[in-house]
Amino acid sequence: MISYQFGQNKFNFRAVAIIIEREHVLIQRKADDDFWSLPGGRVELFEDTQSTIRREVREELGWESDVGPLCFYVESFFTFKDVHYHELSTFFQVNPICSPEFTPEHDFHGIESDVDVIFRWVAIEDLVSYNLKPSFLIERLAQPLPLYGAEYHIENDGELGSTAS
Repeated sequence: MISYQFGQNKFNFRAVAIIIEREHVLIQRKADDDFWSLPGGRVELFEDTQSTIRREVREELGWESDVGPLCFYVESFFTFKDVHYHELSTFFQVNPICSPEFTPEHDFHGIESDVDVIFRWVAIEDLVSYNLKPSFLIERLAQPLPLYGAEYHIENDGELGSTAS
């Protein structure tokens, strides 16, 4: 995976899936975190970001997916568990090939056995009541996603979550 740590500083390259079903977006969080994010994961060396999305969705949820347009290119700067992060992320619109189980506002677990990740379908209009990172998504997902040409965002969140080290 493309992730480098230099003392208390860390760089990540992440690919992210925007999965929308019936005006709801799929969000995730680790069981011990107090913030949510969109599904995805770190890009492997020599792996393109669309392949990363397909792999991560398959590994985390067991779904095959079509990766659509690149919507957002995001640089995030934050501190988490006393580590300072610089993270580059690509956000793609993703459509599962088969319709996934859909129960709004109901937590379910992914299929990975080595991590405890919780998923939830949330109405896009209700994202304002969630601690979603990066936070620009709360308002931006309420608008149509870009079909051509990705938007560039810089997110400087300072401290991310309050989970102790």
